[in-house]
Amino acid sequence: MSENNNNHEIVVSFIPPKRWWNRAKWRLVKEYTSHNHRVKVPIGFVSDGATIVWNLRWLFSPTGRYFGAAIIHDYIVEVEGDWRKANREFEEEMIALGVSTWMRITMVKAVELWSALKGWYREARENLRS
Repeated sequence: MSENNNNHEIVVSFIPPKRWWNRAKWRLVKEYTSHNHRVKVPIGFVSDGATIVWNLRWLFSPTGRYFGAAIIHDYIVEVEGDWRKANREFEEEMIALGVSTWMRITMVKAVELWSALKGWYREARENLRS
């Protein structure tokens, strides 16, 4: 799969899911640099693209116009563990990629909700262990 946008090309190899309920993944074959040049995702990084629940995949594809933004988000979360920075960069990259306003707002709010739920879950697990 390749997406060309002003020298910001996404070149990946497809990694099929091991089971039908697992998500497909994509491995970067070429380094991807964010449009603001603050984030460089190295060759070999693996992403599931935009993490979309099955019942909404008819509307949102994991590899839509926002694919680069999803890769940037996944990379920051995995490498730096900074959800706030990842969410900010995700939104900025979607603007640079020309994602429509309604889709950008919907996806940003979904990511923020998911971030909050993961944080709540992590905190609840830690409290149970104490």
